Amino acid sequence: MIQKNLILVVDDDPDSCQILNDFFQSLNYRVQTAEDGQEGLQKFFDLKPCLVVLDVRMPIMDGYQMLKRIRELDSATPVIIVSAQSYLDGADECMKQGATDVLHKPIELDQLEKKVTRYLEK
Repeated sequence: MIQKNLILVVDDDPDSCQILNDFFQSLNYRVQTAEDGQEGLQKFFDLKPCLVVLDVRMPIMDGYQMLKRIRELDSATPVIIVSAQSYLDGADECMKQGATDVLHKPIELDQLEKKVTRYLEK
């Protein structure tokens, strides 16, 4: 069963994880973090979060691979890709893989809040 107020943040940058953790907690969400796609995938299937915020470039398993694995079994959970990559091809590839949305770092938190609210109200 999906945990309605649990967000999974997968990013190898501890500062990004902390910022997103604090931000989502201020909005009354519970947060779990993972440092790479492999750990993130395990937590995704164990915890069943209502939304995933996923970085692209990570060790062990990158965000593209994790997104592909998620979408093989779950097409409904919103996945927001965040990346320092600013080129459009990366965003296009993420959307083709099944991402719900793509945001570029540095993340504008007010924009992220609007997107999360919209995706979780569906």
